[in-house]
Amino acid sequence: MSLARQVSEFIQKTTFASLSPAVVHKAKNHIMDTLGVCIASAGDPTLANIAKSFLEDIGSGSKCTVFGLGAKASISDAALLNGLLTHGLDYDDSSWTLIGHPSAAVLPAAIAVGESVNCSGKDLITAYVIGVEVACKIGTSGEPYLYEAGWHATGVVGVLGAAAAAGKLLNLSTEQLVNAIGIAASLAGGLRRNFGTFTKPFHAGAACQNGVIAALLAKRGFDANEEALEGKYGFFENYTQKKAAGGFPNPGQPFDIDDPGFFVKPYPSCAATHTGIDAVLELRQAGIDPEKIQKIEAGCGPVGPIMLIYDQPSRGFEGKFCMKYLIAAALVDGKVGLNTFTDEKIANPLIKKLMNLTTFEPTPEFADRPISEAPTSIKITLQDGTILAKTVEDPLGSPTNPMNQQLMTDKFKDATSNLLSAEKAAAAITLLSKLEDVPAIQALINILKAE
Repeated sequence: MSLARQVSEFIQKTTFASLSPAVVHKAKNHIMDTLGVCIASAGDPTLANIAKSFLEDIGSGSKCTVFGLGAKASISDAALLNGLLTHGLDYDDSSWTLIGHPSAAVLPAAIAVGESVNCSGKDLITAYVIGVEVACKIGTSGEPYLYEAGWHATGVVGVLGAAAAAGKLLNLSTEQLVNAIGIAASLAGGLRRNFGTFTKPFHAGAACQNGVIAALLAKRGFDANEEALEGKYGFFENYTQKKAAGGFPNPGQPFDIDDPGFFVKPYPSCAATHTGIDAVLELRQAGIDPEKIQKIEAGCGPVGPIMLIYDQPSRGFEGKFCMKYLIAAALVDGKVGLNTFTDEKIANPLIKKLMNLTTFEPTPEFADRPISEAPTSIKITLQDGTILAKTVEDPLGSPTNPMNQQLMTDKFKDATSNLLSAEKAAAAITLLSKLEDVPAIQALINILKAE
């Protein structure tokens, strides 16, 4: 049986009843988190203005909602823009099995198609879980080779998950789903060289849009090669440099969203920076005076130089992928948040001084770690000779150190505060907490529309 057919049969047989209470609970939390960071991105003037003017230029339609912009678009363009916004601040969840961002690559596609058919909350949850499961399980087969080759799995593998979620909501047949997966395989893309630019979040948007397009074309009889994933010259051979045969291992046994689980970010920066941020913030509680630091030594595993590609960022967005900058900013401000990543903050003289006192490099301590782990050791030497040290392997928000429900809802309220009233945010949280009982998701969409 071809891999696309295995995926298609999984999509067909998976229903809401297939999902455990734990999976449903986590899905609702990740849907809340994803919608929150999408709306937060719409509050970013630069990104929002680009999205608005782009939408005006393409004049794509009025079928589906673009969150935070007070605008409507076609199904595929709403998926594109919501996907771009969701990943726009690098504040969305991530998966170390995918080595990418599952929800940003899937949920906006599911929401767009779901709005077009006014699906139920149960249907949305089911399609979302199916989509992220397809992305993560295929990602499991392709990593770490795909990432090491320079591809960004959010775009490359995420499109398959988006097509799966869209196909489920469109009630595609098994044959149509086989074709949708094959079409999506030819629409995969995303280069890691573009990290630190708006093109990185575009990878998520393109995955969502292309997944929707693949499903809509397949619904109309558009076909693809059934072995587009595992066949010669196919997806795995090209994207993993022939190092991975590929597969779809044990889908739903367990669901990746539950085990090992996704990483919910307390900080809007690359997931590989969070161990360093946590370590520095804990050390700072000792009352460190940044002006009295002599040097800072940060050690990492092999993933550090691969993901964190900026040594001296020149603008705010690049700071999300620079450990030296985040260490310095955390020491100066005592926190890392949405306001950490401005061009003005990057130019802060004290932060620049601390960056120049910092080294960040792989250490023998973590030399054998896979790129799916991102431990960080921090050693701060003060001018009086005092040494403060901390190592973090499981940062806040990781599956092994999860954010509690209060922190999850607090993050949603904070992320949406620029565009939603406190009353609307509270209403959205209440509705999302019982999403499986919502007969039509338009009720949720109406609450989340920009005021």
